[in-house]
Amino acid sequence: MPTEMILCPSCKAADTSITDANGINQCVFCGVRYRIKATARGHAGPPPQMIMVADPRSGSSSTNVAVVVAAAAAGVMMLGGVLAGLVFYVNASDVPPPPEEVVAVSSPPSIVETTPERPSAPTTSTLRSTQKLPAGPVSAKFEYHRTIKTSIGSQYVLGVVTNTSEAVLGKSKVNVVLLDGDGKELGVERGYTTRDRIGPGERSPVKILLKDPPDYKELKYEVVAREPMGATRFVEGLRVEAGEPRSQFGNFWKVDGKVFNEGEQAARFVRIETTAYDAERKILGVHTTYADSKRLEPGATSRFSNLGMQLDEAPHHFEYQVVGQLAP
Repeated sequence: MPTEMILCPSCKAADTSITDANGINQCVFCGVRYRIKATARGHAGPPPQMIMVADPRSGSSSTNVAVVVAAAAAGVMMLGGVLAGLVFYVNASDVPPPPEEVVAVSSPPSIVETTPERPSAPTTSTLRSTQKLPAGPVSAKFEYHRTIKTSIGSQYVLGVVTNTSEAVLGKSKVNVVLLDGDGKELGVERGYTTRDRIGPGERSPVKILLKDPPDYKELKYEVVAREPMGATRFVEGLRVEAGEPRSQFGNFWKVDGKVFNEGEQAARFVRIETTAYDAERKILGVHTTYADSKRLEPGATSRFSNLGMQLDEAPHHFEYQVVGQLAP
């Protein structure tokens, strides 16, 4: 683990995250995962180089998932259970685009709702790039929904963070404290809201990875509410049309669709969030991916594919959120 101050290669903040067993850090501010390539010991050279594990501008982590699934279908069907766990693990690394320090901000985007039996109807984003975001102290609460166990021993805690303040909440952190039968802390894992901006009273899904957790008896949750890291300008007129969700490879689900830019400005980092719910509106799974096109011009469309969402039960319905930053 490095001892010098490390600057995140995405947001350039002084990252205090701990290097995991695979040599990967996850920025505590923006959530980007990166690997540190250090100078050889005992030799003079340039400072350590930070290499991002995934770049959202060249596609989403779902591309890696698709490769794994395709390989399993082609020649390793006997290892379906193991590969299923691997796909779910890869899917955990949904990487947000780097924050942009620009002028203006947006209201929350619209949400589209579908059921597994029918595709979604067209919808238009309600983003208003000229609206001022309310400022002030931020606060939030976490609501636990479920824990999912994978075939490789890890677990995922799913829930939502609700903005309980009158100001806009930024990408916020949830600490999961693992306790034994006597209430002693066995460890702490961390996760972040999937959305970078959460308006007053709004909610954002959260997925927290418990990697090789000890034999805990109870989980305790701590929410670290954070203000937005910068004013990001979003485009108006983005619309998502999702096809019919379908199950593949057992309990894995896939959704294909298109994003339409019906506004007057070009968009980049067009992100689609897919969330599966049960009949009681509890989260079964959440996945974030990016449109195929790096830049979406006015009047243009781009496809997206959500591949690798593992669900313990058939969902009651899906919801989709689309958001894109103003392209320079």
